[in-house]
Amino acid sequence: MSGRKSGRKKDEKPPPPTGPGSKIKSLPADIRRHILPQQDGQRGVQLNWSTTSVKNLPKEIYQNEEIQGFARILEAPNNRLKKVPGAVSALKELENIDLKNNTISKLPGSISRLKALNYLDISSNTLRSLPATIHKASGLTEIKAANNRLKTVPAKLGTAPSLVSIDLSNNIIKSLKKNIYKLPLTLNVSHNKLKDLPAVSVKNPCIHSMDVSYNQLEQLPNGIENLLCLTSLDVSHNELTELPPQLGLVKYMTHLDISHNKLKFLNPELCNLQFAMTQLYISHNSLETLPDEFCMFKKLTTLDLSHNEINLLPPKFEDMKTLKKLNLSHNKFRNVSALSGLRNCEDLDLSSNAIDLLPSDIDKMKALVNLDISDNAIKTIPDSIGRIRTLKMIKMANNSVTTLPDTLGDDQIIIYIDATNNGLEALPADMRKLRNMETLLLSQNQLSAFLQLEEFPAAIGNLKMLQNLDLSNNLLKKLSDKFFKLKNLARLIIKNNTLQAFPDDISTLKKLKYLDASNNQITEFTKEMTQLSELEFIDLSENQLQTLP
Repeated sequence: MSGRKSGRKKDEKPPPPTGPGSKIKSLPADIRRHILPQQDGQRGVQLNWSTTSVKNLPKEIYQNEEIQGFARILEAPNNRLKKVPGAVSALKELENIDLKNNTISKLPGSISRLKALNYLDISSNTLRSLPATIHKASGLTEIKAANNRLKTVPAKLGTAPSLVSIDLSNNIIKSLKKNIYKLPLTLNVSHNKLKDLPAVSVKNPCIHSMDVSYNQLEQLPNGIENLLCLTSLDVSHNELTELPPQLGLVKYMTHLDISHNKLKFLNPELCNLQFAMTQLYISHNSLETLPDEFCMFKKLTTLDLSHNEINLLPPKFEDMKTLKKLNLSHNKFRNVSALSGLRNCEDLDLSSNAIDLLPSDIDKMKALVNLDISDNAIKTIPDSIGRIRTLKMIKMANNSVTTLPDTLGDDQIIIYIDATNNGLEALPADMRKLRNMETLLLSQNQLSAFLQLEEFPAAIGNLKMLQNLDLSNNLLKKLSDKFFKLKNLARLIIKNNTLQAFPDDISTLKKLKYLDASNNQITEFTKEMTQLSELEFIDLSENQLQTLP
């Protein structure tokens, strides 16, 4: 008899969890659940230990052959990791590493072997240095290392071939290497200990954007005119006393922030940036004048000159037709007649000056949306303000205005008026024109006599959209029942008056969330008050309440 060959297959062993031939499916379940497929059907896997309170990542992820070939993302932010093992370089296909918000004090030099790595976030740890060879991670385009304890920057970081963004803010860095200018970078080294910047002596500097705010710089670097690719520079919150004339040669600069320094004057050469500059911030300095050439800026859309000592606008300021946002607050201006020529200005802040008169032709500002004239010496508001169709918000607190123009709301949708602390004795006779008003602040005026007229509560009742109303400090004795037509009112402040009671109709204010009626003469908390179901805050202190319902 001839023998039969057995049909049984030899038993196959399952693949190992680590080492040669190892597979993800062989790993323990508590590890596998952190290994996720890439989103959008992309090839590879994601290792996700985000916010899991781990102190160490399992060593198996570095020893599993399938993970080594397929891991594209390593995410383990918001944990208690203290170190990153050198074995991380075994994950040779990693493209993205996110380890922010841990307690990592050191990165291994082996991370430089990850040639596919393009994104590294190691911010909010306890790093004292970055690997000296990190520039060898040739695919790296973005490094985030903010909020650490870095004292230095790797000497050859500026030679990294693909780097386009570095965030080293909130560290204790005292110096930078000049090769940092060579890369087409967005560089953030704000909130450090820099006292100076290296001279720009490298060939063909390509840096695009620099944020060196909140340092201790006393001057800008020599050779700054060589930064011909620089479009944005933030040197705010430093110790600068002057700007070099050469800054005006950085001809593609569109954004410059020199606020919070010690500048007493501006070089006219800065105005050579007339065809590039769109945003200029010079607030919180000690400027008394502006160069006559200032009006040369042809593309400027945002200008902040607040918190200086300026009392006069330069000649032809009205020619700056591109301005959309202008802040002249906290200066010493008296005459602002030139501003009416800024026909494209949408946001104008003139607060805290010495202005006593607004331009009678302010209606030439056809695009104005927000106007702040608070804290001045203004007595009258010109009727022409009612012809600015775009106007939505007016802040005029702390002036001496006695009446609001009847033209308000004629061709406008006014939603906000703050007339706190003026001398208002009356409001416009026809409040129906202001029916879109959402916030009306009239505290500290002289409205008490006017409020006794029957037509006033009816007029206020026409403000159907009103959400926020402040009538405090007006010697009010009574609120008419008609006052409570304000169905959308959410915030009502009537403190520091002489009110004795709430009308029964207060229960109709179904959306009221905040009520301050303190320091009045109210004697009763009525049952109607208990029907304000949305009420979250109520202050009835300093009244004459004796019982509660």
